[in-house]
Amino acid sequence: MNTSGKLSFYLPTYYNDGTAVEQSTYRFVKNRITDKFGAVSVHPATVQGIWVNKDVNTKYFDNSTRFEVTVEKNDQNEE
Repeated sequence: MNTSGKLSFYLPTYYNDGTAVEQSTYRFVKNRITDKFGAVSVHPATVQGIWVNKDVNTKYFDNSTRFEVTVEKNDQNEE
């Protein structure tokens, strides 16, 4: 029986210093995911999130793009 699962990757639209993440970074990520898994879906809606850097006690608010891939569950993809 083949089973599959979804993997999601989130790439922020801006760095913590407020500068925009370069479009070349998005192309690089899409290409790497496609090379590894054979396909990728990019969701155009922005995903909002919050995270805290406990080292400096700073809260960051992120807008991210979601990359998603459906993969067959096997030993190779468990890495």
